[in-house]
Amino acid sequence: MSTHPTPEKALKAWRSQQRLSLKKAGAAVGVSAPTWLDWERGKKRPGKGPRRDLVEGVTGIPADAWATPADRALDARLKAAQADLLLGAPLSPTTKRARTGGHRAAKRRAA
Repeated sequence: MSTHPTPEKALKAWRSQQRLSLKKAGAAVGVSAPTWLDWERGKKRPGKGPRRDLVEGVTGIPADAWATPADRALDARLKAAQADLLLGAPLSPTTKRARTGGHRAAKRRAA
């Protein structure tokens, strides 16, 4: 069991420590008070990329703390595919399908 707080709890703790209202905390990263509250409650997460980076810069909560297991799995697959391309390794069937438009496109080409 992890001793680190979830990003949601860390976000709420940060806002409390800063003594900010939901409105002011949201304004610091360009979102509304209801959106900030949704993040604190775990109903939503900051969007990937620039938004998470901005939240990290303001609150110190690492951007990757917000990643879901699906996000992490996708990132791992992308890194593996990039490594394959850089090393000149044969492409996996999944990567081949992605590069050629999927199995349906292959069937259309074969017909």
